[in-house]
Amino acid sequence: MELQATFDLNFYCEQQRGYIQEPKEWQSVILEIAVDIDRWDYYELSINNQPVELFLKIIGASKRLVTKSFRFSAGHYKLKLFYDKANRYRNFTVVPSKISKDAHVVMLEELIYKLPVDISVSLNRLGAFTGIRFVPTTHSTVAQELLRIQRAILGTNKKMGLVKVLDILTKAPHRILKTQDVWVRSEYVRRPNATKIAYSLVQPNNLSSQSLPVRLMDSRVEHSYNIYENQLLQLYIHQVNTQLRKLKKILLALNNQSLYEQVILLETKMERATKSATFLHEVDVPNHISLKITMVLLNVPAYRAVLDGFQEFRKVMISNINEREMDSPLENTPELYQKWGTLKILAILLDEALKAGYVVKMQRLLTPILGSNTVKVLSDGKPAIILENPITNNIVRFIPERSFTSKGKSLRSISYIQRPDIAIEVSKPNGKTSIFLFDPKYKLQSEDEIFDNALNHNNKGKPQKVDIDKMHAYRDAIRDEKGGQVVEHASILYPGETVEYINGLSAIQAYPSMDKELIEPVEKVINAALEG
Repeated sequence: MELQATFDLNFYCEQQRGYIQEPKEWQSVILEIAVDIDRWDYYELSINNQPVELFLKIIGASKRLVTKSFRFSAGHYKLKLFYDKANRYRNFTVVPSKISKDAHVVMLEELIYKLPVDISVSLNRLGAFTGIRFVPTTHSTVAQELLRIQRAILGTNKKMGLVKVLDILTKAPHRILKTQDVWVRSEYVRRPNATKIAYSLVQPNNLSSQSLPVRLMDSRVEHSYNIYENQLLQLYIHQVNTQLRKLKKILLALNNQSLYEQVILLETKMERATKSATFLHEVDVPNHISLKITMVLLNVPAYRAVLDGFQEFRKVMISNINEREMDSPLENTPELYQKWGTLKILAILLDEALKAGYVVKMQRLLTPILGSNTVKVLSDGKPAIILENPITNNIVRFIPERSFTSKGKSLRSISYIQRPDIAIEVSKPNGKTSIFLFDPKYKLQSEDEIFDNALNHNNKGKPQKVDIDKMHAYRDAIRDEKGGQVVEHASILYPGETVEYINGLSAIQAYPSMDKELIEPVEKVINAALEG
């Protein structure tokens, strides 16, 4: 493979008045292109395919070719410098500064593998799946997920994997004869469908001058591969490939080269196997499939391996994370942190609701998608789950990204629109409603000011006045229809230290891998809400 030409790149921090080895997350830096500046206006630079203006600036005592000041969030950055009819490339990575690399791994593993399992199990115990077959689930990690996918693709000493299955079925896939009716001219009909002859007589412009049908429905019998057993195989392949792509993105973000290379190898083997299985081109991928046992699945070894593999593979719950965010998990750390925080609060709520005797009245969290029960992080401002206590008749609503407007009916904002990330509303039979709010924030609103204000350096990583004022705004602005205050608790969830202000107002530490610091204060708030 031909090596790409590179160029020298320096990072200059004006605040520190010097060069740094690499930029930190959100740190203000200038990029210096170390080239001959005599023809500086002939250079063109782009960052992640976005053009960037270059200009000359005196740094120290010399002129330098630089960009404007940037604040880079966590992520991978690809630079392309065009000059003299040739491209030169340079890449760099900005790692998250608020959580460690290990904590970032934990967050992704919990978000994708652990939390959906915990939530689905709790929903089952709370009676959400009465009358519905619930798929048992188990926890997984990145390494375990790779092993699970590897078993599905390559198999074991006792079980065939998809590569072997496809190799066998490519030579002799199961098919059946299907009858299909097509319109043909009467003189070419071979097997006219007797039940459709009357239908042909009433078709417009279909009668000859002798009042005979010009065209008739002819029954054609053809082989078809689009049958249940092959649809199950197609769905199994789709699920494995989906998880393989997701794992590939995560390992790339984590810079785990060893496991990443194994995933690339598995991906290559799957591509070759499915490309050879041309019969799959005629087979639909069902959105949902009801598992049923057929004689083909039981008696044909390759299809029996499909059945066993599919059942084993779907035991692990997956989370339906937004595709845009999972394409670049490092770049989208703030968004994924918010989803992680939302699911953590939800998992705690469901655990405590089970202890308090609540049952599920309605849930929109877990739905069957392509054969698997999938937990979906909702953000439409509607209740994701409604719980009810059959003894007290209290109703609990868990609402992500709930909007309180001045035009609201029972609950409203008396000033500007308020949109907390998580709202837990507890309604009592007497009509009283209490609200408990949580805002998972990877980056606080005040942190832009901290980077530029040396006086605030000692407070870096702790909530500032602007952050806590937002919690005050929630408490003061959100009212019931009579104008009474309804917010009993409002907290920021962030990676820094826990800070208690007054009763019902706090900043809670939410740091992946440090469960105790998050669970204990949140449990205290939720228990008070459920018992109130």
